[in-house]
Amino acid sequence: MTDALGTERTLVLLRHAKAEPPDDGPDADRRPTARGHADAAAAGAWLARHGLRPDVVLCSTARRTRQTWLAVATALSGPSERALSNPSERTGLPAPTGTAGPNPAEHAGTAAPNPAEHAGTAGSGPGERASAAGPVVRYEPGAYEATPKGLLGLVRSVPPEAVTVLLVAHNPGISLLSALLDPQGADQQGLRTTGLVVHRARLPWAELRQADVTARHTARA
Repeated sequence: MTDALGTERTLVLLRHAKAEPPDDGPDADRRPTARGHADAAAAGAWLARHGLRPDVVLCSTARRTRQTWLAVATALSGPSERALSNPSERTGLPAPTGTAGPNPAEHAGTAAPNPAEHAGTAGSGPGERASAAGPVVRYEPGAYEATPKGLLGLVRSVPPEAVTVLLVAHNPGISLLSALLDPQGADQQGLRTTGLVVHRARLPWAELRQADVTARHTARA
């Protein structure tokens, strides 16, 4: 059913930016390429132009998704908005949120990212960061290698007062989530790197099961 106010909620799905090819290191430690960083900034600029500023960000803990979000956030907020980062983020490994994630061995030996990667938001709780002007950011281990139903479960955990949510994750899960929410409107080819799809619905997050595709965009610098 719809909520009492019939509030329209917006879910933006974003696949991470183009990343370095796999090597002998952990997959979760792959970084975006130079092109990937530029494309992620273009994704943030597209969101800003269309007024799609998230209240909550759900981001996989993989390095390529975290750095994709950083470039998006920079384009959304501009260089003048700064705050202290959560001390738990300075290690490069987000604080636990109670969601099951990838095998811990995948993070072994992972180098901490540049401190600038986590600048721009202040801590609001374990695994979450927010600022007066920016969104609450939740780094979710469960978004890495997640099934579409697993990703939907994360979205359903968002506080009901949030109107716009941005999910930054990986294929195939994020593309399959789009198809799960709108089988007819989803791109049958799936999301490309820095691909965005906008879904809208009037269901509370906790009851989300269907949401129409209203826009699609593949960001390129």
